Amino acid sequence: MNLQFLIILGFIILSAIIYVLFLQEKETFDNRKNKVIVCFFGVVPRSIKYTFSSIQNRLLNKLKQYYDVDIFVFNLKVNNLVDNTTLDNNDINIIPYNYLEEYEQANLDKEIDFICNNIKCKFRQNYDKLRVRNGIRQMYSEYRVGSFLEKNQGKYDAAVICGPDYYLANNINLNDFEQSLVNNQVYTSQVNDAQGYTNGFYFGKISRLIPILKRYKE
Repeated sequence: MNLQFLIILGFIILSAIIYVLFLQEKETFDNRKNKVIVCFFGVVPRSIKYTFSSIQNRLLNKLKQYYDVDIFVFNLKVNNLVDNTTLDNNDINIIPYNYLEEYEQANLDKEIDFICNNIKCKFRQNYDKLRVRNGIRQMYSEYRVGSFLEKNQGKYDAAVICGPDYYLANNINLNDFEQSLVNNQVYTSQVNDAQGYTNGFYFGKISRLIPILKRYKE
């Protein structure tokens, strides 16, 4: 073998090694699952023991087939009766969460009292004071989700926001969810939209969700 032949052979072998490594890296990248965070908010123990089976089957399990899923929970903590029922705050642990934040509803109500003593708190005309207060509580709970996403948006490609009181009747539309990863649209449902983003179920890119979720501070 002359030197020229050995150089050519070495170049061919080196090229083949580089190509194989490129294909392996490309396959790893192509098979990388997008990171998705599913967020629950509100008075979580109120009904999660009744609703979680539907949430797990129709939302979480469907997403986990194609995505790497984490779970964030914000619980507006209530230590007394809700709808004449004593809550078990340990029911939060029904959800296999990765992150948990809590805030006492009693402390939030003090903030709401201060706000509504200085400005007129109003939603729709048929909302009485309790409905208005509950609406503000939900806005605050969503705000806490938005704040979490803002601090962690570099970790996730998209988010799903779901109220823990919802017993899901349908599977998440995975085609719509896939589209939300590449467009700039926020998806929500048509159930009781109350003329706006108020039904507590959204999904889309983190950057598009944050302004909607943080409207409590507007």
